[in-house]
Amino acid sequence: WEVQCLQQGFWDVLPLDLLRSKTTTAAELLALISGSCDLDPEEWRLHTHPCSNAEQPRVAQVLDWFWDAVESDLTAEQRCLLLRFTTGSSRPPIGGLA
Repeated sequence: WEVQCLQQGFWDVLPLDLLRSKTTTAAELLALISGSCDLDPEEWRLHTHPCSNAEQPRVAQVLDWFWDAVESDLTAEQRCLLLRFTTGSSRPPIGGLA
């Protein structure tokens, strides 16, 4: 019964006929429901509040290495996994990280 209610609610929001008429693929439907993990490392870094001792030269150097690795060495999927590890969510919030 619960699954039927969930399914009915889903079809109320995204009617099957509409999805079929637009030839929506499974990947497109997934993106509609879950969003995409288009995570900009520069935006992420801009909206990150480092620890209070981040001004110390050695700490600042480590933070620079970290963000360089996030931007240059990690794939988009790996960045999403890192975001999930640090925040509990693999997707940025609606409206961005600001």
